[in-house]
Amino acid sequence: SNSITANHSVKAPNITINLVDFGPVGNTAGDDTTINAAITAANSAGSALHVTAGTYWTASGFTLPQYGMVADIGATFKAVASSAPAYVAIVNTTGYHQVVFSGFIIDGNSTATVGLLLYNADLSTFSNITVQHATSDGVRFDIAAGSPNGNNNNVTIKDSWCQLNGRDGIGVPTFQSDNNAVAINNCCLTQNTRHGILMQGSVWLIHGGIFEGNGGYAISSGVVGGSSSGNTIFMPYMEANV
Repeated sequence: SNSITANHSVKAPNITINLVDFGPVGNTAGDDTTINAAITAANSAGSALHVTAGTYWTASGFTLPQYGMVADIGATFKAVASSAPAYVAIVNTTGYHQVVFSGFIIDGNSTATVGLLLYNADLSTFSNITVQHATSDGVRFDIAAGSPNGNNNNVTIKDSWCQLNGRDGIGVPTFQSDNNAVAINNCCLTQNTRHGILMQGSVWLIHGGIFEGNGGYAISSGVVGGSSSGNTIFMPYMEANV
């Protein structure tokens, strides 16, 4: 069975597409062609994408598959040095809901601006992922990253790490209408240059987790140009944030 238990009791589609079958070479020149070919095949088949352990390089960034992605321990997507993509991966699950992404590492390699860009991730769950070494935000919520505007309501991020990023571990840089009802469960936000989390939206739940060694606040709820209400922060561990 390819069942994945998440907060929404989601069952993932059968996994029939494996990235390794498309021949990524795993070198620093970039695997963009084979990564995108595998994702296109998974979308066409209605399949989640399976990613075996290894390092897969991207020079331009890519869109995560619409039916989800499940990775083995050690599967890493890494930006090619000096390529400076806007993001390593972007999420656009238009028309698909309760999609699960789990088990992989996204490494900005100190060249990608954002590690994981959430543009249209409504009702998606991200579990056991690590996002690190972006020059700005590790995970960024931005419904204006494409046209028309997306929807990031009801996103869940759980049991994950956002560390060593150049700005916020998880960031919502500007107030937008559809970055609400987000759940951040048992995540580690550590050693980011600014905040562990910059929260701008309503009815967020931050439950547990570790917030340590960030250059700004552990959790900031500063809002510019909008309102933020109904948020709950329950028993996080905070230490040595500036």
